[in-house]
Amino acid sequence: MKYTKKEIEKVFRKLKSYSYYDNFFLFLRERIASFEAENNFESKLDELVAFLNTNTPLEESNYFKELLSNIDYVVIPKKFEHDKIDDSEDFIITNKFSNEHYNVESCNYLIDAPIEIHLVSLLWILNEGVCLNDTYKKNNYAYALELDESKSKVGSIQ
Repeated sequence: MKYTKKEIEKVFRKLKSYSYYDNFFLFLRERIASFEAENNFESKLDELVAFLNTNTPLEESNYFKELLSNIDYVVIPKKFEHDKIDDSEDFIITNKFSNEHYNVESCNYLIDAPIEIHLVSLLWILNEGVCLNDTYKKNNYAYALELDESKSKVGSIQ
């Protein structure tokens, strides 16, 4: 399959739309905005299109190796330890901090990857994830693909 820049731009808009409506991972919004605001935005999309359309094996691609080497993670607190309150009427939520230190009880680990990696991921979901949708749908407790009427592709990308 050969990709065009127009297709990659559509996938980028899909990623932007997802991050706009998702209130969980604000860090991704910042990454998208920075990526789009860079002077070489268009050339980065062209480079991604060229990479996707090449026959070079992944292990030989310096471009892909560079993208992979820039994958990291972000730790976000999920739950903090707090004193147990016996009477729920005494519990007040406020933005005043009463402690100097807060102990994190649990946290989420989220990917911090170049936008190009997110775009490749979305391309895979849009093209291959559809084929697997029925396989994992019954055990999926998170995001689900919204398919078109034919159930053969993800709903239209604006």
